[in-house]
Amino acid sequence: MAVSMKGRSLVSIADLTGEEVWQIWNLAAELKRKQKTGEPHRILEGKQLAMIFQKPSLRTQVSFETGMAQLGGHALYLGPDHIGLGKRESVPDVARVLGRMVDGIMARVFEHRHVVELAQYAG
Repeated sequence: MAVSMKGRSLVSIADLTGEEVWQIWNLAAELKRKQKTGEPHRILEGKQLAMIFQKPSLRTQVSFETGMAQLGGHALYLGPDHIGLGKRESVPDVARVLGRMVDGIMARVFEHRHVVELAQYAG
């Protein structure tokens, strides 16, 4: 049985069972194999990922953007100057807006509580 993240938030690895972690590893290995052989694997076709960066990171940004493109989706970069998370824009407001407009949210932030709040309010 495949892991379904539909309607779920992954705030911590502890949110997954051991079986789900293994299923994710196996899926990752299968997708990597397909990427190497050129076999189509656009499982995120038409999906949008909002990437919130309070702490910019070259590796994180490039890996998420590349992964979304390879899987058929699109990543939206939202840097520190775009949102002002927790300052100019409240975390609940950002979560509600993005939760209505995108299929997933990833966040590289200074405070883990912001990730928890994003998950709580994104719907």
